[in-house]
Amino acid sequence: SGGTLASAFGAQPLLPDLALQMIEVGEQAGELDTMLMKVADVFDVEAKRGIDRMLAALVPALTVVMASMVAVIMLAIMLPLMSLTSNI
Repeated sequence: SGGTLASAFGAQPLLPDLALQMIEVGEQAGELDTMLMKVADVFDVEAKRGIDRMLAALVPALTVVMASMVAVIMLAIMLPLMSLTSNI
């Protein structure tokens, strides 16, 4: 009822402080559309960074998982062979 968009978003903990401040500046300057696009760009960059970090951590984790699977398969093959040779 007559409030600003920044105050409405600020009442709910949905957006970070930087985004709220950018929206408030955009409202005061009369350039809300431009500022909302900049907020979207900031969120886009942050999302891409998060995905890149997750992928960077995923590669070593998958390497360890694959190495473990290879070790289990090798043990499954070698242990019966070793027990056969020890019985001879």
